[in-house]
Amino acid sequence: MRSLGIILVFNILQVLCASRIDSSFPFASGSFQSLAPLHSLPANAKEAECKVTATVNRELLNEGFHKRFRTEVRVEGKDIKNCVLLSIEDLNESFYVDRYQLRDEEEWNSKMDNSNNSIFRVRPASEMDLERPSHLLERSNSDVYVFSEGSKEIIIDYPLHLRYHPVRSDVTHTHAVLPKPRLFMQCGQIHWNDVSKWEPLCNTGEDLQVKVPVGSTEDRQMVSVATIIACLLGTFLVAYSTLKYS
Repeated sequence: MRSLGIILVFNILQVLCASRIDSSFPFASGSFQSLAPLHSLPANAKEAECKVTATVNRELLNEGFHKRFRTEVRVEGKDIKNCVLLSIEDLNESFYVDRYQLRDEEEWNSKMDNSNNSIFRVRPASEMDLERPSHLLERSNSDVYVFSEGSKEIIIDYPLHLRYHPVRSDVTHTHAVLPKPRLFMQCGQIHWNDVSKWEPLCNTGEDLQVKVPVGSTEDRQMVSVATIIACLLGTFLVAYSTLKYS
């Protein structure tokens, strides 16, 4: 009987201490419509309008077009143990996130022991074209909402990809700007869709300058020949395998 009581108390404590994002998070992957009320949240608050300041450090890891986007947020002078942070990233035509990849990572992380890590969810505000190069996009900007919680410092890490840019003859790289995020916070009972409940934070971070590789027009002939050879070789191998094993 005593052991049963201990188990019951332990289960109650687990419920009370459960992550808010794990237990009550309402935004499923791909549910763009449910995020619509958050579109009206204002841009970064001015010093006179916000009471809390957040120190933000961001970096893009890995070389090439497929990177890890790491953000560290420390809220100054406030205990954020019972709070949820909302970070809104304004992605321009040079960047995109793959919501299917985000979903797979989220499922994987849920199976791991994250007791010592920040808990976060990444939700694009709209469907993103994963294949189009930057100059052919119909929409140039798209918001990404990141909901996170932690004890003292919140660490967010997720995949972020660069889009291909038009080939050029004069440079090998171009530059893209990732604006600093808009930051908001709620503490206590979380009203996810209530815009009035999200308190703006002053963000001390800076815009992130990103170096993007671009193709060279001087390599066009070589790339075309190599592509044709690869296609012919692949066609031959498929035809050979089909005839041999049919």
